[in-house]
Formats: sequence, structure tokens, C-alpha cells
Amino acid sequence: MSNSGPAQYANRLFPAVIILTPLLLFWRWLVYGQVLYWGTLLLQFWPWRQLVRVNLLAGRWPLWNNLLGNGTPLLANLQSAVFYPPNLMLLGLPTEHALTAHVVLHLILAGLLMAAYARRLGLAPFAATVAGLSYMLSGYLVGRSQFPPMVAAAAWLPLLLLLADRLATARTVKNTVWLALAVAAQFLAGHAQLWFYSLLLIFPYILFRSLPAHKFTLHSSLREKTNDMRPSPLQPMLRSVALALLAVGMALLLAAA
Repeated sequence: MSNSGPAQYANRLFPAVIILTPLLLFWRWLVYGQVLYWGTLLLQFWPWRQLVRVNLLAGRWPLWNNLLGNGTPLLANLQSAVFYPPNLMLLGLPTEHALTAHVVLHLILAGLLMAAYARRLGLAPFAATVAGLSYMLSGYLVGRSQFPPMVAAAAWLPLLLLLADRLATARTVKNTVWLALAVAAQFLAGHAQLWFYSLLLIFPYILFRSLPAHKFTLHSSLREKTNDMRPSPLQPMLRSVALALLAVGMALLLAAA
């Protein structure tokens, strides 16, 4: 009983550390209103998001970009991420601030989701916080702050692993639907390569986590008799993969626009 107070305090403190760290990294935005602008962000993502914002706020579908070449699709361009929920939530902000907030919020999301996945694997709160900070502040994520769809897509990866782990150990419709929603969200974030790489990761991961635990401490003769009574490991593995394929199919339907 005496340790419950400090433990609860620590459980609240560690997520706060993950949330506050990116705000310290981007303090110029908070204090001076300075925004990310250089490189691809200025030349590509700002024009796309500005066109989307202007059209949506005017009540028009942002179907076409007539300012590039002889015209190009805008809504159907995956990287414009028109239907990505966080982008829709940030429509009220000026585009340059929305893009900066997008990066900050997804760094926080990446840290929180990695910490949650680490807790799923049995790590203590402090260790899970270190895992979250290591992922969210990695060179791969912070170094790509000029390419918001990459940061957004990478932020969802820990959640995919967490939900894939749940699906592999509890093969239910509910876990399949949750995985489908997460896969759809990552796809709508706007970076097809990272989405595809994530699928290449979670399917072998599901196969591995679906394997039944074996104990090899028995004598060889006893182990042979015990193995004869065990069900084939292929059945849970095949069921897990089938449900994961169903989740991906549902995700593609959700993101079909």
C-alpha cells in the first residue's frame, strides 16, 4: 500500500515527459510563432495543404490541382492526405502553423505509442518511457520533420505492433477491427512506402507471436510424448495471418477514397 502513491505518481509523470519533450524541441514555435518552412515543406506540402484547406473551408472537394503542369489530381494524391483525421482537425489553423503542429503532435504520438507497446511487452514504466523517447527523438523521425507524411506514418508503427501482438495472442473480431483502423490511419497519413514496410514487418511478427510457447526443460523422452499431445502450431498461425489479411482488406476499403 505504501508504494501505490509513488507508483501512481510515476505512471503520470512518464507520459508527461514524453508530451513535453517535443514542445521543448520546438520551443521557437511556441514562444515566437516561428514555423517549419524550408525545403520540401515549403515547395511541396505547403501548397498542397493550402489548396486543400481553401477548398474544404469553401465547401468544395479538393479534387484537382490546376497550378502544377497541365493539372494534377489533388484529392487522389496520397501525400496530400486530404482525409487523414489529424489534418482535418488542424484545418482551423493557418497552413504553416498546421504543418508545424502536425509534426509536433506526431512526435508526441510516436513516443506515447512506443511507450504503450513497450508496456505491452512487460517493460516497467521507466523503461517504456526510455523506449518512447528513443523512438520519437530518433534521427529518422526528427530528421524528417520537413516531410510530414513520413513522420505521421512512422508514428503509427508502434500501435500496429501493439495491435498485431494482441491479434496474435487473442484472435478475435474486435482485435481485427482495431488493427484495421490503425492500418487505415497509417495509410491515410500519406506515405505509401512506410505503410508497405510496416506490413512487411507486422506479418512475420504475427507469425512469430502466434507460435505456442514450448518448454525444453523436460527429458527428451517426456518431451516427445508431450509434443505428441500438443495441437499443431500451424492452426493459430494461419488463423492469425488470415485475420491480419482481413484487417488489411478492411483498411483499404476504409481508405479507398
